[in-house]
Parts: sequence; C-alpha cells; structure tokens
Amino acid sequence: FRASADRIGPLFETFIFNQLAGLAQTYSWRNFRLSHYRTESGVKVDYILEWGAHTVAIEAKASRNVGVSDLKGIASFAELHGSAHLEKLVFYLGEHVRELQGVAILPWYQGLEKIVKMS
Repeated sequence: FRASADRIGPLFETFIFNQLAGLAQTYSWRNFRLSHYRTESGVKVDYILEWGAHTVAIEAKASRNVGVSDLKGIASFAELHGSAHLEKLVFYLGEHVRELQGVAILPWYQGLEKIVKMS
C-alpha cells in the first residue's frame, strides 16, 4: 500500500490520534480530554490534550521539515490559553529533535514517549 501525497497528512493525523487515544486508555488517565483548536480564520492545532495539571498542544506534520509557518496554530492557542503551563509540541516524520520559537519539534515516536513520561 502506498498512500498518495494528498492522503499522507490525514493518515498521519489519524495515526497520531489513535496513538494518543490508546495511551489515555492504557494509562487510565483520569479526566483525560482530547480535543482540537480552530479559529474562525482557520488557524488550528490538531490536538489539545488535558489531564490532571497537564495541557499539551500538539501539531502533527507529515513532513520531514517544520518551519515557523507550521507553528501559527500553537502560537494562537498559547496566546489564548497562556503559555505558563502549556506544553507545545510538533510531531513530525523527521529524525531530529529541535526547538523552534519555544515549541519542541520531535520525531513522532519521541513525542509519544514524552507524553508517556509526563503521565
């Protein structure tokens, strides 16, 4: 099976959603909430995770490159939420961990590991 270029993004987002939902069930996180954020102008964050004292904004990018333009949704949500207790992450298909404008850019599997370690 080889996904066409126009389907890779939605498939990757669905994969990450399923992994996050599975983690919540596996670790029996109490009061776990998985949602998303979207403004009227279309700025979005793929996943907002909330449990206990944790709030995590996650953008899933089916790409090997992440740039400043990919962080608009997280920046918008951080402004609304307040970034003091907000973990800001991008899960992507690249292989290097880095930080860009206060957002951790992580290979998807390392991002999931980070979520588990927070629990």
